Amino acid sequence: MRIRTILKQSAVMVMALSMLGGCRSTSRLELSRGNSVKTVSATDANRIKPEWLKPPTDPYRLGPGDRIEIELFGKSARRETAFVCPDGKIYFDLPSGIDVWALTLQETKERIERELAAYYTHPQVTVTLREVRSKCIWVLGRLNRPGIYPLTGPMRVL
Repeated sequence: MRIRTILKQSAVMVMALSMLGGCRSTSRLELSRGNSVKTVSATDANRIKPEWLKPPTDPYRLGPGDRIEIELFGKSARRETAFVCPDGKIYFDLPSGIDVWALTLQETKERIERELAAYYTHPQVTVTLREVRSKCIWVLGRLNRPGIYPLTGPMRVL
């Protein structure tokens, strides 16, 4: 009976040491890009680069599913919500579809004003992003909650 206890304790110790030893790996990883091969240690490969944690500096670009609010000033002042359709266009007021796919909000404002200039004199428009639905990530695998998750703001997935 005493031998079993000693064997159990020894087995637990060996398992604990092997698990701790795995945390401090000195293994090397070879990354190949074209004809060159770069050797990287496992600890370097698992580091998070500081630039990944910084928020993006480029302006948001519209995509299908995004919801924007357009306000038209002037004699016929009005406010309307529009969705970017799967074809990348919004349907607002008199023009028969304004292509806004991959445009920033400022570029969208300028394009709407240019399109409305055929119907109004000096149209003034504001464009506000109300909801992001065009950016999402797919989480796959044996997880607690796999699925499709929307990126509702500027963020990076690590």
